[in-house]
Amino acid sequence: MLTSEQKNKINEIVQEFKEAADFYRMEYSEDLMGMFRDFGCMLFEECAVKKKEDPMMKRLLGYRQLLRGTVNRQLMAVSAELSRWWNDPFSGEMFQATLSQIFHFCLFSKGGKNRYLLPLETADPLLHLITIPEGLMGPGDGAVVLDTQCGAGSLLMAVSRYLKDPKLIGCEKDEELWAAGFIMSQLLGIKMELHLEDETPADVYESCDLVISNPVYGTDTIKDEALAEALPAELRTVRGRYHMELIRSMQALKYDGKAMLIVPNSFLFANRTESVKVRKWLLQSYSLEAVIGLPEDTFQYSGVRSSVMVFSKPFMSGGWEGHTQRVLYYSLEKQEDKEKQQQEYDCLEEVWRSRDSYYGKWERSRREKAVKNRNGVKVPAGWQYNGFWFAGANEIEAGKWNLLPENYRPEEQIDLEIEDPALLLQEMLKEQEEITKELKELLKEVG
Repeated sequence: MLTSEQKNKINEIVQEFKEAADFYRMEYSEDLMGMFRDFGCMLFEECAVKKKEDPMMKRLLGYRQLLRGTVNRQLMAVSAELSRWWNDPFSGEMFQATLSQIFHFCLFSKGGKNRYLLPLETADPLLHLITIPEGLMGPGDGAVVLDTQCGAGSLLMAVSRYLKDPKLIGCEKDEELWAAGFIMSQLLGIKMELHLEDETPADVYESCDLVISNPVYGTDTIKDEALAEALPAELRTVRGRYHMELIRSMQALKYDGKAMLIVPNSFLFANRTESVKVRKWLLQSYSLEAVIGLPEDTFQYSGVRSSVMVFSKPFMSGGWEGHTQRVLYYSLEKQEDKEKQQQEYDCLEEVWRSRDSYYGKWERSRREKAVKNRNGVKVPAGWQYNGFWFAGANEIEAGKWNLLPENYRPEEQIDLEIEDPALLLQEMLKEQEEITKELKELLKEVG
């Protein structure tokens, strides 16, 4: 736990960096990721990080901007001061906190290439959810984790806290984000295998215990027919780059593997033939455990509603078809302060741990009394939980593989406090008696 004095010192160094950033914007660019890359190279030199023949280090150093003037002097001073914490075992937490603040300041600067990356404060409880022993994964030794478009590797670094000695693999096509990930992993002592490439490597096919995928959403198409030929037979006509990346991400899962796909809600209900085909393949080939709706303002600079799809790939000797029995839908709400937000995450975890029990309650309630919601789907008449609900595989198939949460949501229940009618009548009689008494007294005065 950092002391107030340590926090003040961190703020001082971060402020020095921000002052250098003001000059950088005037002389170079509004995008500060290039500045962070050069600053990272300075830190490597100050911290005497071994360079040797590492090809990644060579690439990083080979593309330095070599800043000059005031920006260079200020960054050199900051890197020299910060490096002293890196070499001091008692100041490691201060170093990590300062470097993290500087990185996020650069990442989310005006013009920064944030690319709608899932914020760590949201990603962290979700990653914990699928790695807790009672959940899908459990802290196994040497688990292989792949992030298909890892940005600066924030999610890989986060998941490393929940797994023992994981093998972390990340792919990123944006060189500045790749460079930032390399800098952060090297200086924070987290071993990651980072690839500077556009697509999921072919050699990870069916080899990963956990796959995280948040592809750049778009409508562009691929022209490489060899990629299409490598797809499952029923998907050979798929040409959308976004769909292709989702498919290839899921193909990296090994048996008993887990996946966390971050998708815009438009993917859940898009009625284009290709979108429907991909969703159908996902549900028939894997087990969709949950669709967790994210708050509207989750991504900085974007109000696009998105969801996290949690998949598993259990081994089934009899085939996959019909395996997904039910899907948990959970609406994650944005709270006004950290304490209430943590309560929201705690509630999600409680539902996740007990989802089989809740589903049993859902089915019992539906058998007792079912009604049709506004989309014609049968739901329990008195489902008391507004924040989560379920959908069965048959209902999703009948809905043409539409996964939009609202399709399967019960009407919200309004809790009304209804008093005993007898008590209400007694109160009315009492009031009437008092009115009659007042009228009789008034009549005496008039008479």
